[in-house]
Amino acid sequence: MKEIRVSYPHSVYDKGLIDRAIKDYQGICTIQQHDNGTETSCVFSQSVTDLWITALEFSNYLIELANSQIDA
Repeated sequence: MKEIRVSYPHSVYDKGLIDRAIKDYQGICTIQQHDNGTETSCVFSQSVTDLWITALEFSNYLIELANSQIDA
């Protein structure tokens, strides 16, 4: 099974926003989350569309969530 791992450092990405984004993406792909204390790694698999595009779009969505917190 093909998988893609992307790491998000806690110094840049809020863990709560990562959790929210994973929940929002449940219908699009499977995301396994691993936290090592300094970063959260997300392992993407079983996507309804191209896996690379899904991982990139997830990262963009995470940035949008973070920006919406700043603007609020």
